[in-house]
Amino acid sequence: MATFRPPRAFSLLATAALLIALEGPLVAQNPGEPGREAPAAEFADSFSVGYVLVPVVVRNGARYVQGLDREDFKLIVDGRPAPFESFESRADAPTSLVLLQDLSGSMESGDRMVWSKSAASFFLDQAETGDEFAIATFSDGEQRIEIPFTDNLGALREAVTTWKP
Repeated sequence: MATFRPPRAFSLLATAALLIALEGPLVAQNPGEPGREAPAAEFADSFSVGYVLVPVVVRNGARYVQGLDREDFKLIVDGRPAPFESFESRADAPTSLVLLQDLSGSMESGDRMVWSKSAASFFLDQAETGDEFAIATFSDGEQRIEIPFTDNLGALREAVTTWKP
């Protein structure tokens, strides 16, 4: 049975929030009357988390374990079992990919640019719902982000057609 323990940063954040809550109200000196305290300045803040995604990959040596069900996992929070409301078993997840293109003069020789555009088109053709791409180019010591992360495949394909060394 696999056990999930929240990362240390999560525990530290919870501890910091608890320490802040335990500090109590702030007391400031009243600048108008030396030696007399101003009314306590109170600060209160709260937050809630409706859903926490906990991605898990299970491996046995060099192989990925497949076919695991909800019953194969136990969620432990602060040393105690915690219920989890939903469980999804899937092998796909959205992809974020930056296409980095060399536009220097060296790309003029042979079919380098043709192959490069073909490779970019291949990745865009494989896109699934939720995937996002960005395009960055470099040449002669200059770098540019042509298209920031987007799922607009039309804009991405159009940018690829404009590549020239």
